Amino acid sequence: TTPTGATPTTAAPGAPNPAAPTSVPGSSQQAGAPTSTGPAGSGPGNGPNGGSGANGGGSSGGSNPQAPGARFLRSTLARSVASPRNVSTDARRIAVNALVAAVIVLLIAFPAHVFNLTLAENYDEVLGWVRPSKQRVLRARRIWSDAPTWVSVGGLAVIGALLFGFLDPRFGFNRGSFALLLGLITALVIVTGVYDVARARYLQRRFGVQSYVRGYPGGLVVAALLVMFSRVAHFNPGYLFGVFTALNFRQAVDERDDGRGVAVASLWLLGVAVVSWFAWGPVSEAAIRPNPSFAVLLLDAVLSTIWIAGVQGMVFGLLPLRFMDGEKVVAWSRRGWVVIYALGTFAFIHTMLNPGPGVGQAHRSVLPALLLFLVFAVGSFLFWAYFRFRPPRSGAAYRPPEEHPESVPG
Repeated sequence: TTPTGATPTTAAPGAPNPAAPTSVPGSSQQAGAPTSTGPAGSGPGNGPNGGSGANGGGSSGGSNPQAPGARFLRSTLARSVASPRNVSTDARRIAVNALVAAVIVLLIAFPAHVFNLTLAENYDEVLGWVRPSKQRVLRARRIWSDAPTWVSVGGLAVIGALLFGFLDPRFGFNRGSFALLLGLITALVIVTGVYDVARARYLQRRFGVQSYVRGYPGGLVVAALLVMFSRVAHFNPGYLFGVFTALNFRQAVDERDDGRGVAVASLWLLGVAVVSWFAWGPVSEAAIRPNPSFAVLLLDAVLSTIWIAGVQGMVFGLLPLRFMDGEKVVAWSRRGWVVIYALGTFAFIHTMLNPGPGVGQAHRSVLPALLLFLVFAVGSFLFWAYFRFRPPRSGAAYRPPEEHPESVPG
């Protein structure tokens, strides 16, 4: 299978062809071409993969080019994330990424507060806007609720993995795509299981709260929108987030207590993601060799996706919005939310958004990826401005800010 933007060659699939250089997807460099024309400050020899300029995830150590055969098999997701062996240790890049993470926290925190207050004050009217869609979602949830838990959760994981597979422009009927699909299914089950089990066990041990997990099909809509946005923005590895499960409680739970449970679960998820990330280092080395085995490709997809989904689950799942878990953490501790969210955001930026010249595309811009956060900030203020400056309506319902509408768990 020829990757998007590649120049067809007469060599057999997966075999190197030194006589016919292959263009790099997303850049103007060619395999075997000099790399001195790369980004300023990259220096000779720092091609898009930290090697001799061959794209596809590069060498995990930053010294060996990726084998051409592996370039056609590995997923774009794995090739676009920094592994422990090629993550940037440059002090300037770390400082820049930390600054960007701080800006994102600000872009999220204050607009989210404005959005929550506006929603609380106009909840009944906003609910009227979405009531038809809400009824369809509730019907879909009832259908999934009637099925056994393993069927509903497993089915949503398979459908979600199919959607996320299209984050890879070369996703199709080939060995590499099949490994990616199985890796996505496995990673989604692991990430979801770690988060829900850690949260449920903490609440049961600490507060005696009983809970159970069920499928949440509404997350497929979020997943589809994020995949579409990622492809339009040409952002790799893409946004890999979707809430496919919901933790239901058999008794009333204080929001601050649940916020502690969410914080504990988020730290557990980050810990598992970090372990997977370090375990992925030697696997990624094997995956860039000529003609890697299917087992290597599968493990490469599983471990890299656990890292991607785990980190992005914190970045998007902990948004401090009503109906999302981030608001519960804020109710427990605003400082705690800032610390946890900042950790996840920095990991997201440093290994996915702006990992350095040794990973993925040679000329990667963080602006398309940051556009989603900017859209959220602008949209929150437009939401507030609509209710603030529109003509007053007689008999408009008012919901005081301290009241919380019913939240969707998970």
